[in-house]
Amino acid sequence: MNKNKYNDFFNNIKEFKKKQYEHKQRGFNDFNPLTIVRKYNDEVYLHSAMIGAFLNPNAKHYQNSLFLDTFLQVVDIDFYIDVSISKVYIEYQDIDLYITDGVNHIIIENKIWAEDQACQIIKYINIIKEENNLNIDDSAIPIISNLYVLYLTPRDKKVSDEHEVKDGYIFFSGKDEQLLDCSSRDMTKRLVPNGLKNYRVKYKKISYKNEIKKWLNSSLQEVRNIVNLSEILKQYIEVVSMVNKEYKGNVMSLEEFILSKKEDEQDSIIEVLNELVKKYINEKNKIKLNVFEFFLVDDLINKFENSDFNMYKVVKTGNFMKKYDGKIEIFKDNWKIRFIIRFEKDNMQNCYCSFLKIDDNIELGEIKNKFTKLGNISDSETTITSLKWLYLGEYKNLDDRIIEIQFKPEKISLFIFEIFKKMEADFREKYGASFDEINLYVENKYNYEQN
Repeated sequence: MNKNKYNDFFNNIKEFKKKQYEHKQRGFNDFNPLTIVRKYNDEVYLHSAMIGAFLNPNAKHYQNSLFLDTFLQVVDIDFYIDVSISKVYIEYQDIDLYITDGVNHIIIENKIWAEDQACQIIKYINIIKEENNLNIDDSAIPIISNLYVLYLTPRDKKVSDEHEVKDGYIFFSGKDEQLLDCSSRDMTKRLVPNGLKNYRVKYKKISYKNEIKKWLNSSLQEVRNIVNLSEILKQYIEVVSMVNKEYKGNVMSLEEFILSKKEDEQDSIIEVLNELVKKYINEKNKIKLNVFEFFLVDDLINKFENSDFNMYKVVKTGNFMKKYDGKIEIFKDNWKIRFIIRFEKDNMQNCYCSFLKIDDNIELGEIKNKFTKLGNISDSETTITSLKWLYLGEYKNLDDRIIEIQFKPEKISLFIFEIFKKMEADFREKYGASFDEINLYVENKYNYEQN
């Protein structure tokens, strides 16, 4: 690419920044009080809270069931609920939104970017079924006729693979061992003491892009003359447009600036932008990979060898650029459950650590039955393969700290070392089972041979 194109590009960027400044000086702004107090994609404290507050007939909007009526009309489900006596709960037993008239029940699972937790939907179905002693039919997988699940996502996200949707019903399709493992968790045992069972309930997927957007706009029309309600609805509609990737700010955006140019100038700007973005992404990935491939393991080995944890091995395996593949393992000989660092997404995105089984034959439910205090680990911190997991704190998104990682990579190795020490101590002191005790139990239970 020739030098003139780059010169023209940066001259255009100068012009763009000048126009942005002029817009701001004239009073244009993108101020939204909701995104000041919460991130635009905060599922629980922003979206579930806002939707639940409007749906609640007893909330202080004093519009009775207006918003709930409008919502049910928009989602268009063949299911009756008496809105005149309905109650709406937010984060009820971890259920994002729960609507009930005492006889019929609606669960709304709100998923923006988070992944489904193990057995999540079937657990919620069991909780409502047990609490309300709901009737079932005599099908092979019994149907609960007065319970409905709405799965709310930004666009068209699918429910987790362990659940199947067929003929308008959702049910658990994973292995029986998964249900047993999920049943052994402390909160689940408390709420469903007889263990999770498989049921079928009516199901519909709804989205922020369609149903929520339509519901909010319809609601806005209904209360357009009530200033405070209409204003907060407008603000929330703006936030939903951010979730839907449809938001256009009031201050000129780069996209709008490019579109204001002649076609040949547009092509030139976009060409340079694409080239710069590709180079930037490639360089970031090189930096991350170099640190994890060539620096991090050596530095961690050094930290462990010069500490009270010098009996541990530190090794790297797999391809770090592929999700769940590349990982750093920290363990002792013969351990089948190991402390690992790996990535939830391709290109080294979403870094996390966990105490993970490396053999699919190991049943974590049996370990939890042996060491009962492990049930105190919250459901959100355990999976079907890990006794405990958590994102790597400030290093979850390595792209946000790329300069630090490049020039001070020892900081991330120290961070990992400290997290390992804390998790190891938590297992001993809080959960009554050290890493050694758990692995010794696994070794004897499954008859693993000593190396």
